[in-house]
Amino acid sequence: MWLRLKSGDTIRGAIDFSSVHPVAKHWTGQRSVPCLSNGCPYCAQGNPVRWRYQGKVIIKSDVHDWEFGEEVMCQLQAIKHQHHYAHIVITRYGEGRNSRYTVVQDVTRPDRTTEIIARNLKYQQGGSQCHPDQTRDTTSDSSRPTHTDSLRPAHASPKRPSGSG
Repeated sequence: MWLRLKSGDTIRGAIDFSSVHPVAKHWTGQRSVPCLSNGCPYCAQGNPVRWRYQGKVIIKSDVHDWEFGEEVMCQLQAIKHQHHYAHIVITRYGEGRNSRYTVVQDVTRPDRTTEIIARNLKYQQGGSQCHPDQTRDTTSDSSRPTHTDSLRPAHASPKRPSGSG
């Protein structure tokens, strides 16, 4: 299910940084459509690619897909996290293409809670054969990424397209 917020809405949740990935899109004047890469009719018409991002946000143990722009991606990169998850607060301002979001770390929640959420979700989705309390502690696994710098495509324009967010 996709995360949908109205202007003025504020939600608390946990973002799964390992799920965040870039998506190339075109704005058609009415809606956003995926870029088809080779042979894309929007590219052939000279319609520029807009880089968007998609990731998973957990709100009250429900997993939501969320699409956001470069501005939000920059805010997420500023959030410190030791695991794949971090508690965040998302607020939406405005409607339509005039929407803006603020994303900040939720400092009211202890960091250990994100590990518990991750274990429970893995257990619920059948990714673990044991109960969440029996899974090994991965808090010291240094092979896991601790930031999202690598999520921005190398060929992405540093300019943020108007109306993204």
